[in-house]
Amino acid sequence: ETSLLEDEDVFKLIPSQGVIEGGMQVNLKASFTPKETKSYTTKVPIFLDNDKNPYMWLEFQGHGIQPNLKFDRREIILPPVPLGIEAKSTFRVINNNFGYENLDVKYRISQEMGKIPITLNFLDGKTLGVTRKE
Repeated sequence: ETSLLEDEDVFKLIPSQGVIEGGMQVNLKASFTPKETKSYTTKVPIFLDNDKNPYMWLEFQGHGIQPNLKFDRREIILPPVPLGIEAKSTFRVINNNFGYENLDVKYRISQEMGKIPITLNFLDGKTLGVTRKE
């Protein structure tokens, strides 16, 4: 019964409830999605035979950390070009935090740059994984 989870948005179990008959096995999928940079702990009760008191508790712990992106260069300087000619540059965004397996990149172009036609293309997709080579 996971409705008793203290941080229900942070820790999730699937399935969140159910009955296990004798001799059965059930795989639980636990996920951890921290909202802040801090430690989290919660306990999930396990009940037997409709008993009101938990038979045991499963304890979950996790520590939230901030994403950390790294770029393969400090700046990009595009050369001046005649009208109608594109200037291009390629750079890599690297998931530099081993606490996150994958990060989805979101971006916003500054309003100051809004009058300049700038486009961003993600050659390898917007998901950065720690297993991806630089």
